[in-house]
Amino acid sequence: MIFIEHFITCNIDGSPLSLPAIIICNRMPFSQDGTDSVNRDLRQDPVIRYLLEWARPSLRDEPDYVRLSHTYLNAGQTILLQYLPQNNRNQSINQMEYMCQSVINSCSYKRNIQAYECCKNVIYKVATTNGLCWVFYDRYMSQDSSQPMQQFSLTFQMSRNSWYSQQTTPIHPGIDIYLKENVNDIMTIVNQLENPIRLLDKKGIHIKIHKEKRVDLRRKLCGSSLSDAELADKNALARNETNILMCVIMISMQYCGCHPLLAEMIPEISLRDFSLRVNSTQVCTLDQYETCARPYVHMARPSSWLEPVPKDMLGAADISYCRRKNPYPCQTVSYPGIIDHYDLPSVYQNTQDFVARLVLQYTTTQVTEVLKTNGSNVYELLSYIGYNIATWFTIAKFFETDTSYFQKCYLCSYDFIIQAPLTCISGCYL
Repeated sequence: MIFIEHFITCNIDGSPLSLPAIIICNRMPFSQDGTDSVNRDLRQDPVIRYLLEWARPSLRDEPDYVRLSHTYLNAGQTILLQYLPQNNRNQSINQMEYMCQSVINSCSYKRNIQAYECCKNVIYKVATTNGLCWVFYDRYMSQDSSQPMQQFSLTFQMSRNSWYSQQTTPIHPGIDIYLKENVNDIMTIVNQLENPIRLLDKKGIHIKIHKEKRVDLRRKLCGSSLSDAELADKNALARNETNILMCVIMISMQYCGCHPLLAEMIPEISLRDFSLRVNSTQVCTLDQYETCARPYVHMARPSSWLEPVPKDMLGAADISYCRRKNPYPCQTVSYPGIIDHYDLPSVYQNTQDFVARLVLQYTTTQVTEVLKTNGSNVYELLSYIGYNIATWFTIAKFFETDTSYFQKCYLCSYDFIIQAPLTCISGCYL
């Protein structure tokens, strides 16, 4: 018996289609004024550099990361632990961050919108494994198939004096952008940000996107259809079973004797004893995080969902339990598309401020659904195809129509090679 793994790809009209939530991660989230408001002694290069790594656990994974000397980082660590004690550390770090209107200059969707109005749709200070971020989301901004495809734009502007440092940030490092479907589960933002789109100074990015849903129906808990998978994810959220990151952080606290800084800043505490455990341990220094806590956080990342838990890892059985109690989602939603980079107009080129613009636009209201299914026996599948061909030719003949609809919806390419993809033309359902 031969079994194959295949995909079924279909398009449906999603109109009206809401704009995705825009995750905004400023790579220099701390303003000079905000830092001064906590303590002027914090405005030192070693302090800011240490804090950047502390608050963005993924920084050392980046290809352009430059490791600094222990002496340099230890100087920053000493000052931070002195001026940011655990009882008010989260509040102080939030205070050091930019205010919204100091970052967002304006936005537009069908009309120009001033910064104050734009910022009404911003969720502030969401700590993630990719740094300190904001979320722009307006569920009422949508695209209808009967209307021309509208552009949404966000213009960012930060004064040079608010971020410039001769050693740490002589050039602004930019803003990372991520797109998520909504903000229903904040933990998906905290722990599932991947493939950033980076905005650089004096540059604009125009992204022409379409919405894509991917569902893994090979897993029993996900059911046998897209609606089953969506319901499974909805029920998991309602049952508080989407907290894999917090679960593995609690294990790391047990074996490392400290907690990642992120644990103090997670915006929603959904596990009863999580906050208690955080308050009963010290925060991990950068060295402690690297040598002990990082592998635990890594096991919760999407890139590790299918990786086996290393058997020699302390608490391996507990991590496996976390995975069983908090399974990765049945459905993932992404917004692939074409990215065009361009220079901003000359009016922005002559300022020393950081200025960048994001333009987002749907190319279609059609939503691509990709279903990954278990392999089927080749002979059964051929019989199934033959049955449907006969059925649709009969229907076409009965209604005296041509077979163009059949050709569109049922002529799919089957490649009977183990693990070969199966792709159906737009609008096809099997």
